[in-house]
Amino acid sequence: MNMDLPLCKLCLKNEANQTGAHILTHSLISKCVNEATKKGRDSELMFSFGQDGATDLFVGRKVSLKKIKDVKGRDLTDEELGSNENAIVVDNYFCRSCEKLFGNVEAPFSASILKNIRDKQECNIVDNITLRLFFIIQAWRASVCSFDGFKLSTTFEEFLKGIVFEGCNQINDEFEKGLTEKILSIPIILNHLETKSGKESKNLVCIPRREEPYLLFLCDFVLQLYEPNSEKKLLDYYNLNENQSLDIINENEEIFKITLLNEVDSSNLITSILNSQFAPNALSGYLEKLSDGFKLQHIPPTIAETQRFLMLLVFTKDIPISERYSNGRIDKIISQLINER
Repeated sequence: MNMDLPLCKLCLKNEANQTGAHILTHSLISKCVNEATKKGRDSELMFSFGQDGATDLFVGRKVSLKKIKDVKGRDLTDEELGSNENAIVVDNYFCRSCEKLFGNVEAPFSASILKNIRDKQECNIVDNITLRLFFIIQAWRASVCSFDGFKLSTTFEEFLKGIVFEGCNQINDEFEKGLTEKILSIPIILNHLETKSGKESKNLVCIPRREEPYLLFLCDFVLQLYEPNSEKKLLDYYNLNENQSLDIINENEEIFKITLLNEVDSSNLITSILNSQFAPNALSGYLEKLSDGFKLQHIPPTIAETQRFLMLLVFTKDIPISERYSNGRIDKIISQLINER
């Protein structure tokens, strides 16, 4: 055993010798991170948003220049190419055996359940155990890998680890009664965002909320996760659960119900989050960049210039969301304001 490698986060026995592991299952987020009709890691293109408003972009080596311009609105700079790193791929968190173990759940989910949801808008899932295990895996891996700072409570993360390990091992056999009860005890809301062909890039892979209910945007799905026996309240999150009742929470159900959001509601939800959460969280940083940009002028930006800066930054229609709050665009707006003096 290589003493320099940590132990696998799942089995806690083998060395974590798996490299290039996706934190989030590729079939789930491929509509967001891959070019249409292309497969494989070199064809991945993804962007994510941090809590501070920063945007991260990863571009695979085979992604076309046209696709980059469609998403980014421009070519990549040398600096961006130099810092190109895939935020959803990690090394040395799991062993190779456990990485294969995840596939026991991921493969049947992707082959039938996921396809029916996306192609047929199926929202009543009879195989609720496989569906639950699949999304529990996403939440647990995001937490143990601290994806975008996401973290479940220590006790809940440990509880899910046991479910993931035993569930992946028993998925092809009959589940032990105690395991089934644990899996069904977790309250879950799952939204599916209707997405028409060619508009996949409007969906997000991000962690906009880290408190209970834990919230993850996973391309065209939104996962809301509660701890067992916790107080269940619907999250008032940019109308995500608007006009809904506690009935949308799946807990000890026989058939898992998915809540569908139409394309208009989905688009409004995503735009509201970007403009209302990520931008304000990074406001102090944006204003600091504005102040730094005006230092050579020896006169700080006026109130009117600051207001115009914020208006140009937030209220725009034609800038791709991956570019809207980028450093390059902020610098361009500051230069514009300086030239207008």
